[in-house]
Amino acid sequence: MEQITLNNNLPIFHLKSSNLGEQVNITVWFRVGSRNDKEGKFGAAHLIEHSMLRILINKNIDLKEYLLKNALEYKILTSIDFILLRFICTKTKSLTILHDIKKAFDEVKIKPDVFNQEKALVENEIAIKMGTQSKQYFDTLRENIWSSNLGHPILGNSLDIQSINVREITDTIQWLWNKKKFFVLYTGDLSLQQFQITFNPSVSSVGSNHLTDFPLVPAKKATIRKSSMELNIPEYTTLNVSLIYPLENKVMEKNALLMTLLSRLIAFGDMGFLSKALRTGESPLYYVMAFPFSFQFENVLIVNFIAKHEQVSQIIDSTQTAIHNLNSNLEKVSQYFDIVKKGFVNDISKAQRSDFDAMNYIGQALIYNHRVNRLSETTKEINSIDIEMIENFSKTVFSTDQPMYFIAGGEEMSYE
Repeated sequence: MEQITLNNNLPIFHLKSSNLGEQVNITVWFRVGSRNDKEGKFGAAHLIEHSMLRILINKNIDLKEYLLKNALEYKILTSIDFILLRFICTKTKSLTILHDIKKAFDEVKIKPDVFNQEKALVENEIAIKMGTQSKQYFDTLRENIWSSNLGHPILGNSLDIQSINVREITDTIQWLWNKKKFFVLYTGDLSLQQFQITFNPSVSSVGSNHLTDFPLVPAKKATIRKSSMELNIPEYTTLNVSLIYPLENKVMEKNALLMTLLSRLIAFGDMGFLSKALRTGESPLYYVMAFPFSFQFENVLIVNFIAKHEQVSQIIDSTQTAIHNLNSNLEKVSQYFDIVKKGFVNDISKAQRSDFDAMNYIGQALIYNHRVNRLSETTKEINSIDIEMIENFSKTVFSTDQPMYFIAGGEEMSYE
């Protein structure tokens, strides 16, 4: 693990990996708020997520189009406390992509008509979530994001986002960027010096194996380790923890639909056995995020959560036990499988309304080599999958049930 802190206090972490070759994997974590923050209401976090992809890189192309053309794969997610923009690119393109993205975020611009299209999609998703809430089978994590009793400052206490305009959203994204409410985590053969030059050419000092204080997660120490090494949990009040499970490349490449459905059964609201356990366990969590990333170029499943220090060991142990007993846990959530399939098909249907010839939708609906003009074919294939196929697939996809770890610690999870 290496880290550099620039003059603007933006932290960049480098997780070394021997499996990526000439590819670079970059994740930007935007801190969109928490129940302890008092920055006021800016609009819906999910609407901010949608809008980020529509930031203009130049006059004719937005971030979504740009990543589709220049990155190998990308994903953007909303959790209760974060928006994550993650993409994989070749080493040769990485610095150019970073430079172009930084330039776009330095002066955020979104076309009003495009923003209104995204707002309509989010409003439709809210209607779907609220209309099915009584069934108790939908993604409770997302429902909580819209819930008035959460008191989320970014969301306020209202489900109505019709009054939010493009200026409010662009100002919010600009505020997050200018106030450095984010950090960067990357893997691949790209030096911190190269990364540094892209963000701030005037800074030259590089630190190694040391994390200094920074606004997002005031961390002094972080670890990345294999299971054979002793797990070191920093002595801080709250911790941001990622458990990283490697997956079998050859199995993943040929079974993307199976992997997507499996990932949803593992961590997808109350339908996912792991995400449900993390949110409803005996030890209350400070915040929880649990979501799988399944990429064609870096095949891993990541479980991320934020918790009090005294809860971390128990959560890690229970998570590893849950993954170790994967097959029996799948049986427990098999009753939701038809709902999971319908939700997956619904995500694909949403992606069909994209302006681009690509199947790349938020959440876990990333399908390799599937284009939107093959929707009916893909839907038929999804509907033909049964739970036994998922259970058999789950026995072959994990390289190991022992994860690597990334742990950052901080005294407080708040803006200041």
